[in-house]
Amino acid sequence: MDDINRQIIKMLQENARMPVKEIAKKVKLSYTAAFMRIAKLEKNKFILKYSARLDRKKLDRNIMAFITVKVDQYKGRPEEDRKKLLALKEVETLDFTTGDWDIFIRAGFKDMAHLEEFLHETLPKALPHGTRNQTMLILEHNFKEMEPL
Repeated sequence: MDDINRQIIKMLQENARMPVKEIAKKVKLSYTAAFMRIAKLEKNKFILKYSARLDRKKLDRNIMAFITVKVDQYKGRPEEDRKKLLALKEVETLDFTTGDWDIFIRAGFKDMAHLEEFLHETLPKALPHGTRNQTMLILEHNFKEMEPL
């Protein structure tokens, strides 16, 4: 990973639809050289996919929350849990963790009633062996693109 590839990745993270011609100009390469670098980054799985960042409020996700869950380890099946939780439309990210909590969920809700329904009905149905959870409302969300080290 050299500095030119880092610059290309940063530009694509800021705007995945940036034309190769513009990228080439900014990193002082020919169109073909820039195109080949991007293709190699994709082939070698540095770039996994291109996606769009959405406006949560326009999608009725007015309340964001982190929900931590403790599960009964003897009743859980991590692969099944993962599939069930990721199938829930409210869930944006899902992490299995070490420490006091087993699962860390970031989810979005239309309003407090929707959050309450999720906590008392939806989540227990998807994860019946969850023994307790804790909810933290997100007051402000800041996003930083991952940078190559």
